[in-house]
Amino acid sequence: MTRGGYRIGSGRKKGSIPWNKGLKGYNQGHPNYRLNPPWNKGKGTKSSKNELLRKNKEFMIWRRAVFERDNYTCQRCGLRSKAGQRIIIHPHHIKELAKFPEFAFEINNGITLCSECHQEIHWKTKLLLTNQTAQKLNELIKQGV
Repeated sequence: MTRGGYRIGSGRKKGSIPWNKGLKGYNQGHPNYRLNPPWNKGKGTKSSKNELLRKNKEFMIWRRAVFERDNYTCQRCGLRSKAGQRIIIHPHHIKELAKFPEFAFEINNGITLCSECHQEIHWKTKLLLTNQTAQKLNELIKQGV
């Protein structure tokens, strides 16, 4: 709808060029800006190391070996997919992949977890690290540093 040559609610004339057309990277500072948006998959974008690892054939073999060893069952809560009830499972590295890349494809470094348990383990790890940091800061404050 237009009224007097202007689009209602837009604040600019119909057919006019947006002020930021042609400016590259203008939105990069915006918190909602995405370097690799989901609608741009496979169109010449850079993949993260994590993404490349998970597409690796060796990772797929490790993942399947961990699942088969654990009988496709969550090792924390014991859930397993049944007829009519699908459980999403994840392979989890016991020793963090970022800190111990040499154990990336060791079957003994993997464990099968359902998505809820996997998320809970990662949140507990983050909370533990946050608590440890807070304790260290409190100690430094007490010491007067």
